[in-house]
Amino acid sequence: MPPIATATNHYLTHHGSTAVVSATVHGFTVGYWWAAGAFWAGAVICGALIRGGTRLHHEAGQPEPVDQVVSGPIRHLVAGEPSTPRPSTPARPPRPTDPYTTREHVMTTISIIGSGNMATAIGTRAAKHGHTIELMSRNTAKAQALADQIGNGATVGTFGARPAGDIVIVAVLYTGAVEVVAHYGDALAGKILIDITNPFNADVSGLVTTAGNSVSQQIAAAAPEGAHVVKAFNSIFRGVLAEDTPLDVFFAGDSAEAKARVAAFLESLDMRALDAGGLEMAYVLEWAGILLVGLARNGAGFDIALGAEVL
Repeated sequence: MPPIATATNHYLTHHGSTAVVSATVHGFTVGYWWAAGAFWAGAVICGALIRGGTRLHHEAGQPEPVDQVVSGPIRHLVAGEPSTPRPSTPARPPRPTDPYTTREHVMTTISIIGSGNMATAIGTRAAKHGHTIELMSRNTAKAQALADQIGNGATVGTFGARPAGDIVIVAVLYTGAVEVVAHYGDALAGKILIDITNPFNADVSGLVTTAGNSVSQQIAAAAPEGAHVVKAFNSIFRGVLAEDTPLDVFFAGDSAEAKARVAAFLESLDMRALDAGGLEMAYVLEWAGILLVGLARNGAGFDIALGAEVL
């Protein structure tokens, strides 16, 4: 397994770009420099900003390895010395080259296959921001209970039938994701499939997938003609997502039109959509999930989210 960068308070020298990284964890902010090098899959992650929420006790798209709740006021420390909180930075105007910042947010039906923790977090957040949620699960009773919990007109669809939404979130564990898409078959033709899975190994120290064979790519191979797969949400802890605070979301896919639709959906949820590239980058995003868990387990806590900041 390639080395995974952890949040330390020293310099790491590697070929690549230099970025300022900060982390708000367990009530403390630690600033450090990170010279970001090549990721094992050949990608370079620069300018990573880890931003803390208020609490979390479940890992994105995967059974949680650690149960933690973090609370209390946030203080700001740099290199162990107390300091006053940094003044808020004025919002930067959108860059003209960004193809997603001017896209109109359209409230629509979002179909979610699954009824677990991530389905709950995404469905609840989307409903709060004006979308209609359709839940589809083999366990109809569980899906109905979740629809009642989400409210705001959430409905339950028939598992295996054609989803009502143009965007379909595959919110199941990675072990069943490809089989579920194959089961739906032509019912998913023309749909945008968002893969949120994290194919972690047993001890969450690496992946069970390989470069060129990410879960997203496996789903794309099983999906019917006209369906487009986009990887997203896998580098966000469920509890942080549920806090409904602004977040960065990395996503990847091959269809520019599908990515534009997904970006508009993410932005409608008060999230900043960050395009990582084609679907081959889904494997890198799977490793980003490992990076997130590694940071959380080694002192950062489970109230963090990955993001990027232009300096």
